[in-house]
Amino acid sequence: MSEWAGGAVPRPETGNRRDDVAAFLRATFAAASAPPAEVLLRAILADAQRDRQVADLLAEFVAVRRVALARLLARDGASPADVDLLVDQAFGVLWYRLAVTRAPLSDDLADRLADSLCGAPTPANP
Repeated sequence: MSEWAGGAVPRPETGNRRDDVAAFLRATFAAASAPPAEVLLRAILADAQRDRQVADLLAEFVAVRRVALARLLARDGASPADVDLLVDQAFGVLWYRLAVTRAPLSDDLADRLADSLCGAPTPANP
């Protein structure tokens, strides 16, 4: 899975930070929710709670995507601490939905999350 993740990391380059973050999240969400990745990711996450080697492999698996997203988020001069927290928020949504709620990881969610991470105003929900 680590090899697959490394090869599947999107690298959008539209020149627009928010659009690049949204494209990254859309691609990441699609990859994580496609069979068999969704089931495998849940199993790996569960095993990582009991097995340090699996936890290390999981950390290695997500590291490539974390770095790629951090580069996109850091474009406008955000501090490294802020970027790290934003990356945590983005992947927190992914893992929470995969492991806890099993709510969809949709393009709309990716776009709204990108707006939030990039400080774009979001319309109020009716």
